Order: sequence, then structure tokens, then C-alpha cells
Amino acid sequence: MIAPPDRQLTLLVGTVLLLGSAVSARADYNFNFNSLSPSPTQSDQSSNPGGTNAIALYMDSVLSCAGCVTVSGLNSSGIGYLSGSTVGYGVAVDQTYTGDGHVVGPGGASLTLGNSNGATSNSSTTPGAYDSFISNTADPEGTNGPKQLSQGILITFSHGVSLTGTFSFDFEIFPDASCPSSCGTPPDLVFSANGATPYSHTWSGLVPSGTLPNGNGDGISTKSPMMMGGETAPQYIGVSMPITLTNATSLSFMDWPATIGVDNLKLVTTPEPKGEVFLLGMLALVAIAGTKLRRASAKS
Repeated sequence: MIAPPDRQLTLLVGTVLLLGSAVSARADYNFNFNSLSPSPTQSDQSSNPGGTNAIALYMDSVLSCAGCVTVSGLNSSGIGYLSGSTVGYGVAVDQTYTGDGHVVGPGGASLTLGNSNGATSNSSTTPGAYDSFISNTADPEGTNGPKQLSQGILITFSHGVSLTGTFSFDFEIFPDASCPSSCGTPPDLVFSANGATPYSHTWSGLVPSGTLPNGNGDGISTKSPMMMGGETAPQYIGVSMPITLTNATSLSFMDWPATIGVDNLKLVTTPEPKGEVFLLGMLALVAIAGTKLRRASAKS
């Protein structure tokens, strides 16, 4: 039995919409590292609970893959150390590092990646509860103090996994405690990604000056726990601009000279263009078929 024209049209529209939604599906990712505990030691970070392997396994779980992510430290030439190959060089999970008390914040309370999310300047929010971020410096509780493990963070993807979409992240350029005033070249963070659309950008630390972001400071907070009269060590906390990635398989966060941190790595994926073209084409066919069905129904 042949279905009535109206029912044929309804079935056709439903089928097209179902197919269109399938090909246009998207999956967004947010790596916030909050399920990871701070690194408990200052030694090689490859195997401990807050080290490179733990970070990689967490990112695997977010991506729902096994062995797809590798995390390692960067040396001074920007080359990644193999996991566990060099003791003392790696990436750590941290919560409480404050640049030896030189990080500024509202009322002199240090505002860091560990007690904020999405801070756009050193005064954009009030420090809150601690959570985790990743850094090239380990600051385990109950030790002789923080220890720099590498010059940066390298995240690589394999097993057919690559990043395509709009990428952003929270970051912090921590002040160099050994250089609390102008040292010629301020500390910085260089982010780069490979892929079909390679990308690189550098953020530089600024001396807190009580101004909004304009090259003279990154907020109105000028006091730190160590210098309540006015901090002079260059530093920066903020959120990157949206970055377009296409089939990227490596993300590099390189610092100079001491410590950087990153958090809330977000990827908003882009639906495949062919899905949109397919859907529009099928909708056009539906319109044509609908016209013919209505004409056939009017004649019957």
C-alpha cells in the first residue's frame, strides 16, 4: 500500500532532519584538571600522581581514547623531554604557587590560576577556593619550596586524534622572585600549535601599575603578600583569545625565564561543512518533492 502524499512528505522531512543532525554533530572539550591532585614531589614528574602521566591519562579520559595524549616538559630550546627520560624535567599539577608571594591580587591576596577561573586581569575576580592547573613548576606542600621542572609544557596527540575547532585557555605568567623589578626582558609565555593552520602568539609580563590592560598593567591590583607597598615584578594572568586550530597534533606553552601555568583548555569543535551542504541540499529536495506531492494530491 502506498502512503498518502502528506504522510510521504512527513516521512521524507523526518529522515532528512535525522541525517542532517547526525552529520552535523559536535563534541566540545574542556580540560580543567580539577580531578588531579597536586604533585607530591619535586623529582621527576613522569610517574607520580600529579605528574605528566597522570595529566595525560586525564586528558585521555576526556577524549575517550587510550594512549592518545603525551605530556612532557620543554627544555630551553623548546624541545620536549621524553616522559621520564630526564629527572627533574616535566610538568606538574599545582594549586597554590604564588611566585614566592610576588603574585598580586585584590587587597594583596594573590590571584592565581589555582584560586580563580577565567580571570581576565589581576583584579577581575576575588580569589576563591583552590583547584588544579598544570605548570612547569612543582610546589608540593611540606617541602623546601617550589622547584622549576622544565622551561615549558608540551602536549601531543596521536592515534589519529587531532584538534579542529576554536581553542582557548586560561594562563598565568608568574613573576620571577629573583627579579622583582625591571630585568630588561620581562617574563613571557609563547603558545604555538601545529596543524593545517599553524599558530603562535606571545604574551609578556607587565609591571602591576593600577591600570586596566593597555600595556602598563593587567589590572588595578598592585599589592602582593611580599610587597604590600606596591609590587614591581612583571607578571600576567588572563584568558587567551579564540584560536582557530585545524588538525593540530601538538600544543606548546613555552616560558621565559621561570614559571607559567595553564588551565581550562577548551576546544569548541566545528561541524563538518559537508554536513551542512548535505542538509541544505536535502532540504531543497524536500521542497521540490513537497510541491510535486501537493500537485499530485490536488489532481486526485
